[in-house]
Amino acid sequence: MEFLGISFDLKEKPELDPEYLPLSKFNAAFLSTARRSLGIAVERAGGEVAVQETFIHGEPEFAKAD
Repeated sequence: MEFLGISFDLKEKPELDPEYLPLSKFNAAFLSTARRSLGIAVERAGGEVAVQETFIHGEPEFAKAD
């Protein structure tokens, strides 16, 4: 299966919802090819900061997936 330029294996499609996309499969395939690091910080009330680090592709053909 391919979605937003990211290919991944999906052994069985759900009969009741053939458009269903398992996010965990997509996410694993996305991160397996993404190389550019990205950090996101969100300041919460009281000055607390939450930081999430991840990766993106950073290339035009993967803009929608990124």
